[in-house]
Amino acid sequence: GIAGNGRAFEDASILGAFFTCSALPDVYPASAPNVRQQCFANMSSRRPGEVESSIATLRANTAQIQEGLYQAVFGMLRHGGDTREAVVQWLAAVCNVNAGRSKMQIQPLVCCSHGGAVNVSAVALRLAAPFSADLASRRFTKIDPNYVRSARCRLALGEVTRLAAAAEAVEAGLLPAGEEPLEPYGFICECFFLTARAMHLGYIKCIAEQTALAGELRDRTQQMNDVEGMRANWAASIPGGPSSFQQAQFERRVEEMRGELAECKETYQCLDAMLQDPKAVTDALQFYRLVATWLIWVA
Repeated sequence: GIAGNGRAFEDASILGAFFTCSALPDVYPASAPNVRQQCFANMSSRRPGEVESSIATLRANTAQIQEGLYQAVFGMLRHGGDTREAVVQWLAAVCNVNAGRSKMQIQPLVCCSHGGAVNVSAVALRLAAPFSADLASRRFTKIDPNYVRSARCRLALGEVTRLAAAAEAVEAGLLPAGEEPLEPYGFICECFFLTARAMHLGYIKCIAEQTALAGELRDRTQQMNDVEGMRANWAASIPGGPSSFQQAQFERRVEEMRGELAECKETYQCLDAMLQDPKAVTDALQFYRLVATWLIWVA
């Protein structure tokens, strides 16, 4: 079912299909043309200018896609009424059904694609930009910290990691019924918390995945160097030398390792091109500057 399954929600919802358009790698086989292979295969033998051109093209196309997604979502929000409400509900639902992306190990068939999650966080950042870019306006004072304690909160935060707080303490911290606001929370307040959650599940999670991949890349490179270094010793350790079958088997495994290392390098470069885009980094830092300012104000 779709409930609790981010991948199914992404595939079944009308907007989901548009948000999946991304160059970021996914668990499913890449569509043709394969962006990762086309832009980052055989990096060592390619001219630096060619690689830089590929990265610039990917970033430009990503910016164009995310601009289109933002304009579509913003247009529906401006429509107001039931349409506006449905869009906010959809953004919250994306976060709720993809709560599994906050775990150390993502279940790729249960959670939405990296591309979908990053595009949602990028659109959320754009929606938050009017009040995150201009801190002097102090519109952040409209962000009510009680939102996450309220029954009106659209986000399912029950499984969010707690610091030294038992479930009973969390439940006791919920907003009493008598303190619930009579009017719905404003858009700035809801947009702030939706953006924070979308960033945690999307852009920030992908940064963590890239960091983990850097460690895997280092280990694979070391293993490849070790295997190449032991080639002569391995042959000498077999009395009479390796048979043609043993040699072929060894070479086949070396080629498999070489292919796995190449794929790992290509995936890392693809993640790096998308996540280290100066615009993406700037937009993220702008939002977290707002978060820091708001936390100081709340304190």
